[in-house]
Amino acid sequence: MKTFLSLSGLAALGLLLALAACARGLKVPTAALTSTPTPEPLTRTFPGLTVHALHTGWVSVKEAHRTLGVADALRIPAILLDQRWTEWMPVYVFALVHAEGLWLVDTGLSEATLDFTDSACDPGNRFVYQNLLRFRFEPAQRVDRQLAALGVDLSNVRGVVFTHRHADHTDAFPQLPASATPYVGAGDWPAHDGALPCRWPSGRAPTLVENVGPAFGALPHSTALSSDGRLRVVPLNGHSPGHLGVMADLGDGQFALFAGDSTFSLEQVTSRTIAGISEVPPDARRSLDLIAAQLAHAPTFLLPSHDPASLERFGRGAVTAITP
Repeated sequence: MKTFLSLSGLAALGLLLALAACARGLKVPTAALTSTPTPEPLTRTFPGLTVHALHTGWVSVKEAHRTLGVADALRIPAILLDQRWTEWMPVYVFALVHAEGLWLVDTGLSEATLDFTDSACDPGNRFVYQNLLRFRFEPAQRVDRQLAALGVDLSNVRGVVFTHRHADHTDAFPQLPASATPYVGAGDWPAHDGALPCRWPSGRAPTLVENVGPAFGALPHSTALSSDGRLRVVPLNGHSPGHLGVMADLGDGQFALFAGDSTFSLEQVTSRTIAGISEVPPDARRSLDLIAAQLAHAPTFLLPSHDPASLERFGRGAVTAITP
């Protein structure tokens, strides 16, 4: 079974060093809790398309997880040894309501995220999820409950595009109707580093998305979700081997790019700074180039999974534009 710790041959060395540090009394710090209430869903309506941004919980990671500051080969030991935690970052799920139905970009957290009685599928993943990640979740935040509160009939969920298969992006999948088609990057199936296949519902094999299909905007390949082609899956590999994004044509020459964890912020795109947890660093850098090309190509809302600043820009209608 693949785990985060299989990312590099140096990871084992890093793990030994981290355990040695703990033995010397250096405790893994806990990110400070915040009293910030759960934000209400953000809804924006465009011609023929409504976008709901749902806050499904919070995650905190090591700074070296979010930002690569060492050589590629040292990225996993750097995460293991890092004593700095990020602020609590939101975990967003995006619901795209189209005349043909509703598609979700990821499913977010659930009660399962806080329960490691299943050892997170294997001991290596258990170590990572219990020691290198922190989650906060309230039951009302689960995606199916939020959709119901918005008056959405869950039977209208046509499909779920999983940007990748880490727990904070997949754990609420079992709560969705069996009629919802899961889409997974071909490189992420049957597993990738940090994926939790033991939590994947049995009998729900995904539609695998390859790096093929026609160009969409500045992105060289895409796969249509809706028959009118306004909603398309786009490969943004690197964070995981088959990492996906979703791009929506909002009309009037505007687009929205739901980027998953291909970047944590606009600043990482403009500086071409990849995340330390990137499983395939060269691909992750190419994906940042593709995102930058799209932002230069057309007015585009960049919406990563964990960036409140991007959602704030989306809420006030400020598209993202950069010079390539």
